[in-house]
Amino acid sequence: EKQLPYRVEKVTMFCYGQKEAWYKNIVPNGMLPALKLDDTIVTESDDIISALESSFGPLEDGRSMFDPEVIAMRRLERLLFRAWCQWLCYPARSQREEAQNKAAFQRAIDQVEAALEQTPGPYFLGDTFSVADIVFTPYVERMNASLFYYKGYDMRGSDPEGKDRKNVALSRWFDAMETRETYRGTQSDFHTHCHDLPPQMGGCYESGDQWQQRCKALVDEGPWDSVHSEVGEGVPASPFDSTIAALRVMRHRESIVSVNPGADDVVDEALRCAVARLLTGESAPPPPGSSKFLRYIR
Repeated sequence: EKQLPYRVEKVTMFCYGQKEAWYKNIVPNGMLPALKLDDTIVTESDDIISALESSFGPLEDGRSMFDPEVIAMRRLERLLFRAWCQWLCYPARSQREEAQNKAAFQRAIDQVEAALEQTPGPYFLGDTFSVADIVFTPYVERMNASLFYYKGYDMRGSDPEGKDRKNVALSRWFDAMETRETYRGTQSDFHTHCHDLPPQMGGCYESGDQWQQRCKALVDEGPWDSVHSEVGEGVPASPFDSTIAALRVMRHRESIVSVNPGADDVVDEALRCAVARLLTGESAPPPPGSSKFLRYIR
């Protein structure tokens, strides 16, 4: 948003394996994320944002992390986070408890709705994108994907029968965020979030009802245009980006094929078709039934 030059170094999370030694030398406790700014290491997301504000100023709207309105939104985000964790990450002992956890989450969402409805624009503090929107983005994106997959709950849509539209203001916020190139450039997809989260959160538990199973199948098997994260064209890839992506696939082809649940020959051919499309721009239809295996790579 501030057009600052930066470089990303990817680090393994503890839940996925051994932390890189070079990172432990810089951040002994291995905490993520971390920012190196003028030879100073800053950890914790809120502290990182504050450090960037101190060095480069707040965003266009002028509010900092310590603005009273922003602090109120930060507290609301934590309330929503706790309700999400309680519903998603703890197995319900009965249908009644499942319903209670869902109701508690909806009450938290209702507070978010009320906050958004108080502003004249789609964002948390009005017409202008602010640091309050940044605070909400990481986990709300994950909530949107995980609750659809594990609970059959659509944070920006209608009920299972398609009757009553709910969370209208939150849906409007998502729509506004997806017009921002900075957000679309980092936004992940439902499939990735849903399969990455269990080791990160210590477990994600399905509600098990028929509608939830249908939502789960949509994410795993498609059709992808039925899932909100797949609507739209996203940020167009430049020829340079397409070439880099193709080169990385070719460099790691054997590893990609070996861990994919599909048959090796089918996955390999599908990869070749995808790479050909990246390099030439021409259509190269992959083998029938291979779309889910390409999807797995994402």
